[in-house]
Amino acid sequence: MIPLGDSAVEHAAKCITDNDSEWDFMNAPDAPAQDKTSKGLRLLISIVCLLFFLGGSAAGVMAYRGIQEAQQSLQWPTVAGRIVRSGVDVSVHRDRSTDRDRRNRETRSYSAGIEYEFEVNGQTVNGSRITVISDQFGSKAWAEATSQKFPVGTEVKVSYNPTKPEQCVLEPGRWGGVGFLLILSAVFGLFPPLVLKAIWSTKPVATGLHPETRAQRMLQGLEFRERILSWEPGTLVHLQRDSISFLSLIGGAIIAGLVVGLLFGLVPALVFFSGRGPIFIGQCYLGASALCAVVGAAWLWLDNRRRETRIDWSIQSIHLAVGSSVRDVFFTDVQELNVSVPKPQKPSSGSSSQPPQKHAARINMVVNGKSYIILETECASSAIRAVRSKLATIAQQLTVPMNVQFAKED
Repeated sequence: MIPLGDSAVEHAAKCITDNDSEWDFMNAPDAPAQDKTSKGLRLLISIVCLLFFLGGSAAGVMAYRGIQEAQQSLQWPTVAGRIVRSGVDVSVHRDRSTDRDRRNRETRSYSAGIEYEFEVNGQTVNGSRITVISDQFGSKAWAEATSQKFPVGTEVKVSYNPTKPEQCVLEPGRWGGVGFLLILSAVFGLFPPLVLKAIWSTKPVATGLHPETRAQRMLQGLEFRERILSWEPGTLVHLQRDSISFLSLIGGAIIAGLVVGLLFGLVPALVFFSGRGPIFIGQCYLGASALCAVVGAAWLWLDNRRRETRIDWSIQSIHLAVGSSVRDVFFTDVQELNVSVPKPQKPSSGSSSQPPQKHAARINMVVNGKSYIILETECASSAIRAVRSKLATIAQQLTVPMNVQFAKED
């Protein structure tokens, strides 16, 4: 599992070597600096982000004007009016895809067709708005319910702009569809700037890591997520992992939400609710994306919290910190250390064309029945046995001077 707080180049440089020395320093000469993302790709992403941002800004302007007009409508004069038309309007959208199964498939969306008339200064004025911005979802049920609420011939109270009588509504003060515009503005207005900041604030970096930086994460030929500040079993072992940055947390959650929302929001809406119109489909997508973003943010935070382990033999105690939770325990409280590594899998037919899978491998410490991650690395399926052997060696270096039990797990 790759921590988002770390540099992407660090993970690209991960490798498992057969070096059994205690520390593995990278002595390769520095490579010429180059951007993480090519300039052409950055420009393409920037153009797409700007288009989304413009769309979000336009939705924000429409929402602001709608809210402003809704507030103003509360002060407008009213006059008696009469419903002259009430029904359900149907819009038919024909799919002109080249796919034979989808060709000429019809998608229907529905809206309430309400028209009313009233007199101002001896002139007859016609109107059709219920609220300042229509809140119809494109569903047939909503359209029928609205048309039944305003049957033909019903006397209604109409609020109108005295300077422009044709600017009128039946329900003053209501935002109507402004809420949906605000969601669009928030999603497509805030997300693109985060992406632009992320891709353009990336400075040129060397393809190779600084020897000292990588050496802090290397032990027995394995590169860990934790920085190994001190490794002297029997004296002092000090391990530390940084938490994910707030920008990475928010950006990762939004990206995950928008992508996963396509699967759990947009696709089901297109398959099962295509007849309810594009607005309803868009709401399903945004709702699913928001839920997935919240779940993704919680998962990223839990999996990438700050961790610190300090084993001090001089006082026979262990300092354990996970996020804001801090514990100090004695060696006698430790029940066991174990290695958690997935079972090796036999290569399946045609697996050579598939990208290699990465698995998390950990050394855990069990204290009073609760497990804590001490060291965590990542390995490919083909290297599971080698990683298990090296993790077992590292764990035994701790269990022997601590006089605790060691166990292997899959």
